[in-house]
Amino acid sequence: MAETAMKSELGNGAELGHPPPVSGLKERLHEHYTVGWVCALPKEQTAAMAMLDQRHPDLPKPSTDNNAYTLGSIGKHMVVIACLPKGQIGNNSAATVATRMVSTFPAVRFCFMVGIGGGVPSKVRLGDVVVSTPTGQHPGVVQWDFGKAAGGGRFERTGALNNPPGFILTALAKLESVHEMEGSKIPEFLEDLRRKWPRLAPKYLRSDSLEDVLFKADYDHIVRKPGDDMDEDDEEDEDDETCRFCDRAQTRKRKPRDMLVHYGLIASGNQVVKDGMFRDNLNKSLGGKVLCIEMEAAGLITSFPCLVIRGICDYADSHKNKQWQEHAAAVAATFAKELLGYIEPQEVEEQRVAKEALQELRKAIAATESNMERLRNHIQSEEDMNALEWLASFDYGPQQSDLLSKCHPGTGQWLFESGEFTKWENSPSGTTLLCTGIPGAGKTIITSLVINHLHTRFGDVPEVGIAYIYCNFRRHYQQQYADMLASLIKQLCQTQPTLPGAVRALYERHRKQRTRPSLEELSDALQAVLLMYARSYILVDALDECQSLDGTRSAILSHLFRIQNNSATHLFFTSRHIPDVLKHFRDCERLEVRAMDQDVLSYVDGHLPRILEAVPETPGLMEEIREKILKLADGMFLLAHLYLESLRDKTSATELRAVIGTAACRHDNISKDDKRQHTLYQAYDVAMARIAEQSAGFRDLERPLSTMELQHALAIREDDTDLDYGNMRKIEVILSVCAGLVTVDQESDVVGLIHFTTQEYFDANETREKYFPDAHSHIAAACVSYLSLNALQSLDGFYDWQIWRESQNLHLYLLRYAATTWGHHTRKGQVISPAVYRFLANDVNIRVAFELISFSPGLPPMGGEREKRWTGLHAAAFFDLQDVVKALVKTGHQPYADDCTKFSPLFIASSKGYETIVRLLLESGAEVDDEKDVWGRTPLRIASQLGHEGVVKRAKTGIWVCASYSLNEEPMRKRETKSDERRCIMPQPGATKLFVSFSSTWEPI
Repeated sequence: MAETAMKSELGNGAELGHPPPVSGLKERLHEHYTVGWVCALPKEQTAAMAMLDQRHPDLPKPSTDNNAYTLGSIGKHMVVIACLPKGQIGNNSAATVATRMVSTFPAVRFCFMVGIGGGVPSKVRLGDVVVSTPTGQHPGVVQWDFGKAAGGGRFERTGALNNPPGFILTALAKLESVHEMEGSKIPEFLEDLRRKWPRLAPKYLRSDSLEDVLFKADYDHIVRKPGDDMDEDDEEDEDDETCRFCDRAQTRKRKPRDMLVHYGLIASGNQVVKDGMFRDNLNKSLGGKVLCIEMEAAGLITSFPCLVIRGICDYADSHKNKQWQEHAAAVAATFAKELLGYIEPQEVEEQRVAKEALQELRKAIAATESNMERLRNHIQSEEDMNALEWLASFDYGPQQSDLLSKCHPGTGQWLFESGEFTKWENSPSGTTLLCTGIPGAGKTIITSLVINHLHTRFGDVPEVGIAYIYCNFRRHYQQQYADMLASLIKQLCQTQPTLPGAVRALYERHRKQRTRPSLEELSDALQAVLLMYARSYILVDALDECQSLDGTRSAILSHLFRIQNNSATHLFFTSRHIPDVLKHFRDCERLEVRAMDQDVLSYVDGHLPRILEAVPETPGLMEEIREKILKLADGMFLLAHLYLESLRDKTSATELRAVIGTAACRHDNISKDDKRQHTLYQAYDVAMARIAEQSAGFRDLERPLSTMELQHALAIREDDTDLDYGNMRKIEVILSVCAGLVTVDQESDVVGLIHFTTQEYFDANETREKYFPDAHSHIAAACVSYLSLNALQSLDGFYDWQIWRESQNLHLYLLRYAATTWGHHTRKGQVISPAVYRFLANDVNIRVAFELISFSPGLPPMGGEREKRWTGLHAAAFFDLQDVVKALVKTGHQPYADDCTKFSPLFIASSKGYETIVRLLLESGAEVDDEKDVWGRTPLRIASQLGHEGVVKRAKTGIWVCASYSLNEEPMRKRETKSDERRCIMPQPGATKLFVSFSSTWEPI
C-alpha cells in the first residue's frame, strides 16, 4: 500500500518502475551502494526519490532490519534512501535507521540527512537551504538539549556530530564558489521535477500561494478571534494552521530576495521548537550562529560520517505550519543532488566503509543512553540533596570525624565488652541505653566510638539506619525540637538510594510556599522513614545540654520513646546526673561512663612526650607526671586534658613539678564529696591564670566569633587607621594561648568553650570579673576602632546588603559584629574609651554602622527612603548609652532629626523603651508634640503602640498615663492643644492599650 501511494504521488513517469541497471553492472548487490540518504518524513522521501536518475529494484534484507529502502543512482553514485517509520521522529529514531542501513548495505561510506527544518532569522528565510558546516568551536550540528552542568551555573552542551568528512567539505567549498560565479542548479533540478513528476509540481515547487511572513519573536500565534463561528468547511481547510487571525502589524518588514544556500550551524534536539523567544535565546546561547533548528541530525552522532541538509519550512515559532514543507523538502533534495555531482566516485571508494564505524556508533549510542540515565540520576540526586539540605542544613559529620581523630586506640573497649551494651546493640526489638557520667568523663568520646562501631558493623547493611545528634549548649539556636527531628530524618534518608516519598512530598509542598514543615509533619516523616528500616539506631549525646526551659528536651524524648513503640529503634543517650533528665529513664537500662585508668594513661601518653620535648631529660619525670595526672583526673578526661595544657609552656622539671605538686596538694586537702568539682575549678583557675599572663584576649562576647573574626579582633589597635595584618595570629596560636579552654567547631568554624562545665565555671565563680574586669571596655574600643578604619570610607553610600557584600570583598570580617555590638559592650563596660567618641564624631562611620545594624534585627521600621544622615546621638540613643548621650548633648549635638525620614534620636529611644534616654533628650530640647516622621507618627504614638508605658509617662510633663489591658475600652484623643494637634493613640493588636488623660483635654473617640 505504501509503495502504491508513493507511485500515485510521483506520477506515471517511466523511471517509477524498475529501470535498467547502471551501465556495466549485470547484477546489483548490497555492496554496490556507497551513498546513504536518510529522511524523517514521507514528503522528504518523495523529494529524494524524485531526484534519482534511475530507480533500482529492491534487494533482500535481514529479518532484523525493519527499514524500507529505495535504491537508485544519481550520476555515477549508487544511492540507498531510507525513511524513519511513519510517526517516529527525533534523534534516537534517526540513529536506529542509520545503524540498520549501514549494517544491510556494508559499502555505504557516508550519509546525507536531507529534509526540512526551522529557520533562525534574520539571515535565513523560508525556502532557503542550510547545510551543516563547522562554525567556530562548534561542528556542523550541535545537540541543544543535551549537556552537563558546568561551573558558575552554566549549562555546557556535549551532544554534537563530528565534522562532516573532509572530502565532502572540499566538495562544498568548490560548489559554493561555483554558485557565486554561475549560480545554483537548484532551479534546473526543480524544473526537471516538474517535467518528470508533474503531479508533484503543485506542492513541491514554489507558487504564489507560498507567503513568507516573519512575526516578531514575542508575538504569539492567534488560532481564531474570540466569537468567530467556524463551520465544518473552515475546519477542513485547516485555517487554524495559517495566520489568518494574526495581526500583520506584528510582522517584520524585509526586502524580497531569491532563495539562498547557507553554510553553518544546525541545532538538533528531541523536541519541537515552536516559540520565537525560545528560538532566539537558544541561538544567543550558541553564540548567535544557529541557522536552523531540527530534530533528527544529532541521532547520527560521533563517528558516523554524514552531512545534514535542510530546507527551511518555518521559523520555529508559534506560527509554524505545513504550507512550506514540501517545497522546503524539494530544495534540500535538489541541493543534495547537485552536491553529489561535485564528489567523485573514486573519492567515495577511498573512504572507510561506514560498517567499520558501526561498532563505534553502537558504543556511542549506548554511551549516550548511559549518559542520559546518569544525567537523570544526577539530576534526581541533586534534587534529593537540595531537599535534604533544605530540611536540615547543619551537619554533625565533621564533629564526629574530629572526635574520632582525638581517640587513642583501645579507648572505650570496656563499653563494647559490657553486658549492657551488648544487650542493647543486639536486641531484636527497640531498647534504650542511658550512659551517665560526671562532667568531663568522656561521654562525648564514648558516643563517637559507639557511632563509629555501628557504622563499621552495619554501614553496608541497607536494612539498618543510623542517626545521631551532639547536643551543645552553645548551639541551642540550631537544636530546637524541629531542628533535631529534621536532622534525624536527613541522616536516615542519606543512605537510601532515592529520597523517600514522604520526605519528597514534604519538600515539594513547602518549597513552593516558602514555608517550613510543622512538628506534626516532621514527626510523620520520621516515622515513615524509620519504617523503611528493619532496625534503627538513634544516638543523642549530652542530653543535659539540650534546652529544657523551652520544652525541647522533654519533647524530643517523648517523641523518640513514642516512635520506639512502633519500630525497632534502639535509643542511646549520654548525660550528666541531672534529675530532670534521669526522671525520663526510670525503666531503662543505665551504664555509668568513667574515664578508665588505662584510657586516661593512653591519652596522657599520647600528649606528654611532646610537652617534655622542651624540658631537659630528667630520669623518672615522665612516670611521675603520669601518675599524678592519673590521680588528679579521678575519672575525668577533661581534667587530664586541662592539666596537660597547663604544662605546655613549662620548660624545666622544677616548673612541671610545681604545677602538678600544687594541684595535688589542693586535691588531697578537699573532702571526697567536693573533690571533683573543686579539682575541676582549680584546673580552670590554673588555665585562666596562664591566659591572663599571656594576653588580654577576648571574653564577654555578645555571640561566638568565627576564626577569622577572632583573628581580626585580636589584631586591631585603638589608633589603627588601617588594619595591620602583621598583628594577625594563627588560629592555632590563639587556641594554644587559651590553655585548652576553647576549641573550634568544625562545622561552623566558630570558636567556643571546650565544655559545658567551662561555662558553669565562669558563671559560678564570677571569673570574668576576677580575671578580666574591663573586658567589655576593651572589646568596645576594638569594635569602634575597627569601624573607624579608612577602608570603610569606600562603603559610604551603599545599602545594608551591599555593605555586607563589599566588606567580605575587602576582607573586613569583623565589621558586622563590630557594627551590631559596639554599643552593648560600651554600655556594659566600666569606662568609655576615647575611641568611642572619635567614632561617634565621624558621620561616615555612623552611616555605615547603621546600615549594617538595619541588616540585622533590632532597628525599628522607618518610613520613606533612608537619607542616611544618622549622627552619633542617633547611635548613642539606639544602644541606650546614657553617659554618652549626656556628653554629646553637652558638646552641641542636636536632639532633633536632620534627615528626610525625620527619624530623630527621640524616635529611636521611644521605640526601644529607653526611659532615661527619652528624659535626657526632652530635657535637652526635643519636642514631643512637634516631631513626626514621614508617616505622621509621633514618638508618643510609637511608644504606645509598642507598649512602652514608662516612655509615654516621660513624654510630656503633666500628662500621666493609665495602662489598661482591656480590649473593650475606648481609645482617647486630644481635643485641642496649643499646637492644635489632634492625635489618636491606637496600639497594634496585642500591644498594651494606653489611654492618656489630662484634665478635660482628652475625650473618647
